[in-house]
Formats: sequence, C-alpha cells, structure tokens
Amino acid sequence: MSEALARAAEAVLAGGVIAYPTETVYGLGCLPDNEAALRRLIAIKGRDADKGFILLAATIEQLMPYTAELDSEAWQRIATPQARATTWTVPAATGISPLLTGGRSRIAVRITQHAPTRDLCRSVGSALVSTSANFSGEAPVKRADALPLELVEQLDYLLEGPCGDDPRPSRIIDLETGRILRR
Repeated sequence: MSEALARAAEAVLAGGVIAYPTETVYGLGCLPDNEAALRRLIAIKGRDADKGFILLAATIEQLMPYTAELDSEAWQRIATPQARATTWTVPAATGISPLLTGGRSRIAVRITQHAPTRDLCRSVGSALVSTSANFSGEAPVKRADALPLELVEQLDYLLEGPCGDDPRPSRIIDLETGRILRR
C-alpha cells in the first residue's frame, strides 16, 4: 500500500472527509456509518441533505449492510462491469442514516472498476460515500489541482491520482425497473 493511500485510509477511518479520484471525477467521501462525517461532508459541499449519496465499494459484501436483501441475480448485475461507470438504485436497508438516501427508500450503489478507488475501499474495509468534489452547483473536476482551494482546506486529506477516462458522471439506473435516472 502506498503512503498516500495509507494516509487517506487513516483519515477516513478517523472519521474524516477526503477527496479522491473515481472513474469519472474527483469525489468527496467518508465512511457511510459516520453520521458526523456525513453532516460535515454536506456542510463542506453546501449541499441539500435530501439529495442522498452514492456508495462506492470494492465488493458486494461492502454494500450489503446498506441495501435491503437482494437476490444473487441482482448482485450479479450490480457487480458486472458495464461499458461506463454505472450506479444502481436499490431498496435501502432499514436503520441506515437517511442522509445516505436523502430520506428515500432506495440507495445508490456502485462496485467501482477504478483501481485507486477500489484500493481505497479495500484499505478502509468498507464502502465509501461518494459525491463530486465541488461546491454544490459548481462543475465537477477531474484533476486534483483543479479542486477549489476553499474546498481542499476543509478536508482531512486529498488523495491525488488519475480519474477514469469517462468525461461524464456515472449513469444511474433503477435496478428493479431499468429506468435511467441519469444518463
């Protein structure tokens, strides 16, 4: 494990909020079970708490605590790599923070195919919250040096690295209906 990855994992495990590269853009993240970190992430971003978040994970097992029970066919679909980054909405587990779902009954999840993000999830042993690393209403960025300084100063760590090649955010599809929620 690189020193930068170890420091990012340490910051997350200590309850911090970090910026990190994803398949599409730089993301902001924290542990999904840390209510204080979730609230802090919302405040840093200047985001409405009712929007909810995407959870990124390296494995199905990292997502299971946050979803209602899904059958093996559903998990296989979620875990199968797509032509581009694809997030799935599925029924949320009971008892998780409404900040993760925006108070809705569904949660957005993705098994990441991006090696740096996958390594980070493995290092913390958990799924990670993911939202674009920008102030609400601003354009997302693909490079660490393009992140607003005012945002970076509020973070516990900035994990530098390459984002994936796709210039678009992940598409979001409802797993049950197949309805595309974001192209």
